[in-house]
Formats: sequence, structure tokens, C-alpha cells
Amino acid sequence: MEASELKGTSVLFLGSCMVNGYPFTLEDGFAYLACENLRARGYHLELACLAPAKTTQLSRFGEAIEQHLPAVTVLQLGGLETLLLLEDTIRGWFGIQKPKRIYDQHLHTSPFRTPWLKFKWRAMSTLKWIADTLLLHPIVNLAEFRENLRAALEFVRDKTNGPVLVMGLIPSADPVSQYYRDRIAPIFIEECARASVHFLNIAEAWRKERLDDSYAHDPIHLNQRGHIWLAHLVADAMAVCLDEAAASSVQRPLQSVGRA
Repeated sequence: MEASELKGTSVLFLGSCMVNGYPFTLEDGFAYLACENLRARGYHLELACLAPAKTTQLSRFGEAIEQHLPAVTVLQLGGLETLLLLEDTIRGWFGIQKPKRIYDQHLHTSPFRTPWLKFKWRAMSTLKWIADTLLLHPIVNLAEFRENLRAALEFVRDKTNGPVLVMGLIPSADPVSQYYRDRIAPIFIEECARASVHFLNIAEAWRKERLDDSYAHDPIHLNQRGHIWLAHLVADAMAVCLDEAAASSVQRPLQSVGRA
């Protein structure tokens, strides 16, 4: 692809605090570094971010897409939503109203950023695991998560003119968190296939390269080494998306980066 074909276009990332570079600055994060990687290859792309964000925030997605008119949209979603769904499930049992959660452009949003939040995360995730074991099935409403993810994928796909790339979940060093990510992973693969959008299987790449917790800042976030690794992976996937879009007006499966 000629560099001039993409001049003045943007890449829109919709996702977690790691899109903003957490626990570092935006310029140290994988999204920014991926765009730098592509610029070095001759793709003249500008980075646009909406983070933190979750699957149900379709109006925010639409506003960001209309503002930036992205050449490619990258979704990095779902890592923490099962914890919120658990809290809502428990509130429903006791007739307690669900809280109105505000997601904005705040950089530092992590369940490990204070001792109290770290304790709360550990307690909630452990209770989830115990309840699942006793009930022999997840008490989190995974069907609801599937519906939310499906709606988000279809909305972004239909709203944008360029390709959509969905990032799979990043492996967690926390065994309880990983337990839930393993259960969400098939939902991502199936729903990306259903929506005919590109899927980047990060967990598979992580296993193939035999990475370990030396790439992690805490149990659910990457350190600088991890952000750099992920940036190369995402840049390669975006390049394939952009080249396919330039070659054809019909989006095709992205087999080379773990397409479902």
C-alpha cells in the first residue's frame, strides 16, 4: 500500500485503560506504539482513543467514530466486565438497584491501584470462584455479556467504513481472573466470526511465544515490555486489515492473525 493512500486518516482504539498506556503514559502504551510502528512502515495514521470503555457504551462509540472517521477501528474490551456483571447479579438477588457507572478518559483505572481496591478485587474474584465451584456453573450472566459484545461488534461494524479489529483477552497472572477469561474467550471467537470482523488471538500468540509474568505490571496489566510486545502484534494485524481494505471493498477473514 502506498503511504499516500492513508494520509490524514486515523486509527480508533476503543478499550480499557491499557489503551491509554496504563500504568504508564499514552506514549508508552501499546496503542500509541502500534501506530508508531505503522508510521515507520509508511502508513500515515493518527491515533485516536476512547478509553476506558465497555461493550454497552454504543453512543460513546458512535460519537467517537463520527468524530474521527477511522481507517481501522480496534476494540480491546471485556477484561473486567465479568466482575461488574457479578456485582449486578448479586444486587439483583437482593433487589438492590444497579449503580450508574461512569467511564471517562481517566488514565488510571485499575482494581490494584489502592490497597482497598486490591483487597476488594481479591475478595470478589475469590467469591466468584467459590460460588462457581459450588454451583458447577458460572453465576455471572455470560449470556448477557455475549449479547452486549454482539451488539457492540455489529454497531461498530455497521457504523464504520473501514475494517474492525477485535483484540482477544490478554492472559492474566491471577488464576481466578484467568479462569473467567478462559470462559469468555470462546464468546469472542464465536461472535467475531458471526459479525465477520477481524479477530486477533492474543492468548494464542502469548502461548506460542511462551511469555510469562515478566511481561506483567500486575496480575491483569502489562508492563513496558508487555506493551512493546503487544504493540508489534497489533501493528501487524492492523497492517493486514488496512492492506485487505485497500485491495477490496469487501472485508475478508483475517486468518493470519487468529481469525475465528
